[in-house]
Amino acid sequence: MSASRRPATAKNADDAREPLIQQVAVGIILPLRHAVLRAGLPLESACFPGDQLASTIHLAARAGDQVLACATYLASPYDGEPAYQLRGMATAPAVQGTGLGRRLLIHAEGLLDAAIGLRWCNARLTAIGFYARLGWTVASDVFDIPTAGPHRRMIRRLAAQPTPQPDSAPGGIAPPR
Repeated sequence: MSASRRPATAKNADDAREPLIQQVAVGIILPLRHAVLRAGLPLESACFPGDQLASTIHLAARAGDQVLACATYLASPYDGEPAYQLRGMATAPAVQGTGLGRRLLIHAEGLLDAAIGLRWCNARLTAIGFYARLGWTVASDVFDIPTAGPHRRMIRRLAAQPTPQPDSAPGGIAPPR
């Protein structure tokens, strides 16, 4: 694993103070995704269907060359409704609990198509509280993913955006332009 792609350790956790969140190629986030979500399995086990689609969004929170957190969003219907699936959300153990994962998900909302107001994920049981604090709700019983353990499906519906109205002043008179 190259120095530019190694996951955060306790030694470099202080670099997480002001990480830069940016859209990246999947190869940049694979080492962290693998270390946190698929440890002990081949690196390829951290490659997910849809990772290579042009419409898929991969995000990384980085401090220098260290990837501290990552998330992937892909267009994937949920119960026949247009939606984005969150996959591969991982935060380096050294920076878990610092708010970095929350910042990453909030940043993602600015990049996703607002017209698609449904998000869903398969959440590890240990992550349910994290997602619930961000407005996600449990939508399934516990199920097992053979390479990752017990999960529950969670969803988040965004508030409907108000329909933009034409500019008008009181009395229905349009303001000068």
